[in-house]
Amino acid sequence: MGRRPNDKLLAGYILITLGTSERTAEPIAIRFQDVRFEAVEQPDGSLTMEALVWVGGTMVRTKSRGLFRQDSPKAERQKRWVRVPKFAAKVLSELVASHVPDPERNPDDVLFTSEHGRPRDPSAVGELLRMFRRELEPELLAIGVDAEHLTFRSPRKAVAAAVSDTAGVEVARDLLGHSSTDITEGHYAKRPDLIVELAADALDEAFAGIDA
Repeated sequence: MGRRPNDKLLAGYILITLGTSERTAEPIAIRFQDVRFEAVEQPDGSLTMEALVWVGGTMVRTKSRGLFRQDSPKAERQKRWVRVPKFAAKVLSELVASHVPDPERNPDDVLFTSEHGRPRDPSAVGELLRMFRRELEPELLAIGVDAEHLTFRSPRKAVAAAVSDTAGVEVARDLLGHSSTDITEGHYAKRPDLIVELAADALDEAFAGIDA
């Protein structure tokens, strides 16, 4: 049967990708210091905990430097704080709670680490998804999912469509870090809806129960 994919890691990675709209190598670049939890008072007086993530880096591998964290996403202007939906906040809280600093093996203090405590390589995460598709292709087809279409680009496209439909293309643009709504509409979102809502609320509505 060979090596089995790490389903828990893959599920957490996909949920964070859905919650932040980050590109493939960006979630594994999230550092301990990039996550903030804030208590927010609701109209009824109760408190809820909200999670915010700084989208400010990506993991890169080059021949000269090997694997390292680049201190910006695809473009410098795309750095941003994102309030994540509940399903992503749950994963982030687990990662933060289990995080153990290790300056030698994990100098950037990223949350997604390997079994040896080192940062995750983007290619290894990609291979993890390919293993998952190969092993569970019959099950995926049974629920109407073409395994070849299940890529790390898929969650970002789903986020763009869900947020644009619910909260408007401007919110989707800001969440994805695009410079204009033309990019969002042309490549990701189906149509703009001029309803002013927060992206996290839209995603909680669109993907309710996804972490059950």
